[in-house]
Amino acid sequence: MYDSRNQIGKNSVVSIYTKVVLSIFLAFGSGPLFSMSLEDATRIVRSLDSEPGGQEGRGRCAGCHIVNSSQIRAWYENSVKIYAECLEPQSLPVLDRIQCMAADDGIHRFKQTDSKPENVSFSAKKMGIFAAALESKKIRSLFETSNGSIDPNLEVHYHQLKAQASMPANGAWALSLKQQDELIQWVEEGLPFLDVIFPPSSPIQGCEESVSSRLDDYIDNVAQTNWDVFNRDNNMRMFGCQDLGRFAKPATHSLGSRFLDTLNCFTKPGVQGQERQDVFADGSKIDWTSSWVRLSRRVPAKFRILVPQLSSRYWVRSSPDGRYFGTSDALFDLNGYYPISLERKKIQISGGRYDPVFFPDGQGFSFLGPGDKPVFCPSNMIAAQSVVNVELMSAPCVIYSSMGPYLYLGASLQGEDYYALTGSHFNDDGQTPSDPSSDFSTTAEVSLTKMIFDGTSFVKGATSVLTKPNMGDWAMSPSGRMAVGRVRGGGYSINLIKEDEESGRISLDQVGRICMAGAKATISFNERTILFHHHVTALDAPDFGLDPYSAEMAEYIGTSNIYLYDIPTRSRIRVTTMKKGQRALFPHFRSDGWIYFLVNDRSLGKSYAMASDAAIRVWKGSE
Repeated sequence: MYDSRNQIGKNSVVSIYTKVVLSIFLAFGSGPLFSMSLEDATRIVRSLDSEPGGQEGRGRCAGCHIVNSSQIRAWYENSVKIYAECLEPQSLPVLDRIQCMAADDGIHRFKQTDSKPENVSFSAKKMGIFAAALESKKIRSLFETSNGSIDPNLEVHYHQLKAQASMPANGAWALSLKQQDELIQWVEEGLPFLDVIFPPSSPIQGCEESVSSRLDDYIDNVAQTNWDVFNRDNNMRMFGCQDLGRFAKPATHSLGSRFLDTLNCFTKPGVQGQERQDVFADGSKIDWTSSWVRLSRRVPAKFRILVPQLSSRYWVRSSPDGRYFGTSDALFDLNGYYPISLERKKIQISGGRYDPVFFPDGQGFSFLGPGDKPVFCPSNMIAAQSVVNVELMSAPCVIYSSMGPYLYLGASLQGEDYYALTGSHFNDDGQTPSDPSSDFSTTAEVSLTKMIFDGTSFVKGATSVLTKPNMGDWAMSPSGRMAVGRVRGGGYSINLIKEDEESGRISLDQVGRICMAGAKATISFNERTILFHHHVTALDAPDFGLDPYSAEMAEYIGTSNIYLYDIPTRSRIRVTTMKKGQRALFPHFRSDGWIYFLVNDRSLGKSYAMASDAAIRVWKGSE
């Protein structure tokens, strides 16, 4: 994953190319890392930022866009994909390469004899920074004959490309041919000196990665007082671990033994002392999932297929014991051992729209109901084996119209109060091949509502609302004592939730900052690990050890992977490696540390519920 910590004071994109360019440098024995100088790069940027012979910040691109490092990188990411998929593959027929550049919502097939310009659609957005260089040698050559003239059979497509995708718009103040060739060269070399020209205040705007001593002290202090420990002390039986017995208590057994037992979940004892056998399929042993499970080399995790076929809109969540896997309008009851070929029991949530979520003690759950308002129900409504349908709008379920979507639920360790956290957010349906926006306003808010369970239903109490400028998509820890929010411009803010004993008002005090890109986060039951999914961009190339221009890297761009950040060890781990058309989404923890998540495989038209022990292995390795 793109780790912006290493980009301070230098070009973040240059770092992507360091290995590639260095290998070329070593191969030839001498020569500069980049053929372009700082003066060259500055001249190119100024050509984008100013009108011909005029003032910087006016005309050309600056007439409609703010020309800064972030905007240029955004254009560049689209250009990388065009370069790798359309311009470079010499073995592809030329029409396929031209078709490759067509707008995603345009025609996908056209014939060499097609003479109707309206049948071909291109867009400046897809072309990226190349939209300002459509007459450069690199792009023009795609449409030329061997003698350098435009191929008559391709002329209509070339004219359409320039008419529909050329920037600046309407051809006004277009770059000269020399400037266009220089722009292409600058892109090919990875935008060298960009952050020298636009010095960043931090790798992600406003982000300085830090973990304060207060956060470290907090993690130490709650190591034996968190919902993972409490659920074990209260004999919560974790799904898939039935033959392992109740979890050993840390006071009498080593955590190492507990972790070892937990790693054996989803298996059963072998016959006559042989190795344990898989009950839920091991993803690494199945052809159509084996490519998902290449984890960071440091953590050889296991993956289990929980539900081999399901559908869901927006996020998924599971019960703290891992028995129920919640989708947009249903709960899959995983209870019992099933071969992969059998369907899981499905409990339909009538009236449920999306956003399933459970309280950390398993006492209740919530779905969004009519008007996108949360409805809270006690878990005894789904406990009986005969239940196949729950009417969300019937007693003892209750709807609270004052709350919004994307709830995170928590509970005090004393068992008195329950909490619901929500606030400013951007929707994430899992269908868009990029992370949700983080453009939170200066008036963004977060609210925390208290509830109690009266033995029958959940009763709403007081709500505290805070203004948290430029932050949103808040996640709350299971105990309600910590919150993690996404920050405008990128990264995450880690906060401790404090309540004034006299007034009852809450405050969020920032104690850490993580400069990683990703979607909404979730926090483990032991409160030490943060989890999220992230859509791959060209800036993630170092994480994959690939050249961002390569066709292999292009296969990963737009996919989504699961990442975790472990606070005590400062470890940042990519948990999955999705292939083209595949997205790992909406990860979350169950009480013992197993990670559940959704995989959408667009190439097969299927979705799967998966489990991973990656976090448990990180914790075990830190002992």
